[in-house]
Amino acid sequence: MPKRKNTPFVYIITGLLLVFYLFGDNISNGASFHSPLVNHLTCHFFHANLFHLAANALCLFLMRPSPKQLLYAYPIAVLATFCTTTPTVGISAVIYAYIGLYIIYWRLSNYDLLTFIIANIITIFIPNIATTMHMVSFFIGLLCAMVYKRYEYRRLNS
Repeated sequence: MPKRKNTPFVYIITGLLLVFYLFGDNISNGASFHSPLVNHLTCHFFHANLFHLAANALCLFLMRPSPKQLLYAYPIAVLATFCTTTPTVGISAVIYAYIGLYIIYWRLSNYDLLTFIIANIITIFIPNIATTMHMVSFFIGLLCAMVYKRYEYRRLNS
């Protein structure tokens, strides 16, 4: 297992998620196709329960995304909220978009890929997981990374 540097950013994000969990109306802030725009923008900060928050925080701690990487993944996750009819909450859509981007653009390490696979195997056994949201975020992230890589290749070779 590679030695990874702790980033204060991950602690800050996790702290903010905890504040939103403790003081927010988590379930009514879910986003689906027919939700108000504000729900699409904020649903990633709310979580259904403490286990949900802890699982997403664990993924953040294991993968250690930078602010720039999450900033790229966030709009993809917001876009994915329009593709579901079930209201969803949680930062996991942002994490899946980050992984989709990372696999192609930043080259995901074997450690991160193994973490991703194990997390997906575990979620099979947990009810009420927004699998559609996860997969849509992941595939939009992949698509965006492929399009950008192609654009970058053409720009550099023309």
